[in-house]
Amino acid sequence: MPAPGFDGCLCGPWLGSSRPASPALLVTPTASLSRPFRLFFEQRTRVFGGLAATFAAAIALLQLPGLARRALDTANAGADDGAAGRLWSIVGLFAAFALAEALLRMLGRLLLVGASRRMEQRLKDDLFAHLQRAAIADLDRLHAGEALGRATQDVELVRFATGPALLYLGQAVVLLPGGVLTLYEASPGLALSAAIPLLGMGLGLWRLAPRIQARSAEVQAALGELSARAGEVFAAFRAVRAARSESTERQHLEVQGSRIATGKVELARTRARADLAIHAGVEVAVLAGLAAGGYAVVRGEATSGELLELYALLGLALTPLLAVGFVVGAAPRAAAAGRRIEELFLLPTDEVAAGVRTTDTPLEGDAGLRAHGLTVQAPDSDRALLADVTFTAPPGSTLGIVGPVGGGKSALLDALLGFRPLAAGTLSRDGTNLGAMRSADRRSLFALVAQDSFLFAGTLAENVAFGNPDATPDQIVQALRRAGLGADLARWPDGPQTRLGERGVTLSGGQRQRLALARALCAARPVLLLDDPLAAVDAETERRILAGLRNAEVGAPTLLIVSHRLSAVRDADRILVLEDGRITAAGRHEDLVDREGYYREAWRLQGEDAALDGPLAGFRERDPTEGESAR
Repeated sequence: MPAPGFDGCLCGPWLGSSRPASPALLVTPTASLSRPFRLFFEQRTRVFGGLAATFAAAIALLQLPGLARRALDTANAGADDGAAGRLWSIVGLFAAFALAEALLRMLGRLLLVGASRRMEQRLKDDLFAHLQRAAIADLDRLHAGEALGRATQDVELVRFATGPALLYLGQAVVLLPGGVLTLYEASPGLALSAAIPLLGMGLGLWRLAPRIQARSAEVQAALGELSARAGEVFAAFRAVRAARSESTERQHLEVQGSRIATGKVELARTRARADLAIHAGVEVAVLAGLAAGGYAVVRGEATSGELLELYALLGLALTPLLAVGFVVGAAPRAAAAGRRIEELFLLPTDEVAAGVRTTDTPLEGDAGLRAHGLTVQAPDSDRALLADVTFTAPPGSTLGIVGPVGGGKSALLDALLGFRPLAAGTLSRDGTNLGAMRSADRRSLFALVAQDSFLFAGTLAENVAFGNPDATPDQIVQALRRAGLGADLARWPDGPQTRLGERGVTLSGGQRQRLALARALCAARPVLLLDDPLAAVDAETERRILAGLRNAEVGAPTLLIVSHRLSAVRDADRILVLEDGRITAAGRHEDLVDREGYYREAWRLQGEDAALDGPLAGFRERDPTEGESAR
């Protein structure tokens, strides 16, 4: 993947994609660091207090060369009645200024670096909060490892451009002109002899800075790719081992590691040239100063104390240049990192992507979930994922949704949850326009059980209560039993407190699906969206669980069941057949099997007639919760 923002334009938010960026989403060099500096300077008291302390420390430091000259000249002048007293007074004053400089420098560092750490925390918090609100379509294109690298390594690089950079520059602002001015007043020739190599150093840094920025952007982009790939391999280590692909993945990582190593070597070479220019300029200037000052002492035009002062002033004037070199090296890297961070902030939120308004708009119609003329476009194309879809699901009813692969079933669920914007049509529940609701309020109406739901490496109880943090232990256990995990719960050693591996790796596929269903039930949302959630369990267990959901004594949710296995929707109040994004048939199971079309053919191929008329024929009359109390 090319380095984002390498030529000044935004290669994201479609990270990892070749889709060109919108002109409205360009991240300029100025904009790349505007957010971190705004957060940094919001701490005005700390920042300006730190700068004041840094300036004062530099001023105190400038007094030391003159005091050192006075002390040495007093000592060389010979003994008299007041020489010792004058010498001790100078030494005491030198110690006082040195102590004040040390304390002020420490105070400035505490305030400025502390403010940069707080900025770093705010920036990470804001970035995490924004990614939580970002549009799902854009997050689908974003590698988790890439985002993690930008939120950690890149934020750290940006931090160095705030507090630490101001600390060094604050010293340089006082020491460099103050030292040069004092040096010029003491010896104009010495000051001019030191200025020539410094001009050459400045020219070299001016030419090398763009190269440092370019190399930094390349290295940071390669690090992001490596983090993303390593994260995927580690998360899928079972699949990697099962396929015996360890060597292949190792080779991929070695190739990416080689790219990073090559990029870092080139970056180090470029930075070494910059360091060479800085140190060479400083050393040549010091050499010129010592030669000119020593010659003046030999000729009797200056005292040894004045030579000491000139040497110290020269050091004070040139030492900040090393700090400036640090800033010159860090600034391009920080700008590249800031641009990568800002690309994430430019990802549109759900509300922006879907054009959501913030006021509710009442719609006329019966209670329940209603869709009218629902149309959803595929991203980056004019193809319709859904076209003119209309249906009604009364409260507590069950709506089955079936169809071939690519028929639009998942797109319909995404549209309900607001994961995809509507090109046309309306969605409402109990007369309230869902398109006029904030995303958080809208999703509070739905509980989703995906075919491959994500489980966390916590306890069973923590996973079940994920959508309802206030759930009681009794509610958690009840949700597990309703999801068909009653018998399993009795076998787990620690019951609801049994810990799971990462992504629920210690559970079977069917247990993972039922645990995800328990999480949705515990959330107690009015509409339950089931996206082929029980494909990993046998048909009898599936039917018993679904029957239990429909026949709940209190608060039965409205069920929308998407399934390839038609037995899951056989008892639904209404079934929709989606093909190419359109409803081609609708009705109850008995109606659809009598019609020519997808449903009848799928039913025949799946052989459900024989399966359900045999061992499961009388199952519909069975109590779905029978035996749960014993478990």
